[in-house]
Amino acid sequence: MRRSLELPWAGLFVLLAVATQLGGIPAWIATFTIMLVCTVVFVALQMRDPFYHGAFWEQINPGLPQWWERQHERK
Repeated sequence: MRRSLELPWAGLFVLLAVATQLGGIPAWIATFTIMLVCTVVFVALQMRDPFYHGAFWEQINPGLPQWWERQHERK
């Protein structure tokens, strides 16, 4: 995952975990649910990138080989 998504995800996790551990708000189930939803959203955003080449890339990003060739032609 790119850092522009990874760092906010990690920051939110730390914030929620510390708040839950120290103050009990939100409860652990809410922390888990919020992080699960954020994880799904961030993964979906990552999979929409033109350079995505992870699981099921052939179905999700069939234009990857052409994108790759265009990127290497520029250099």
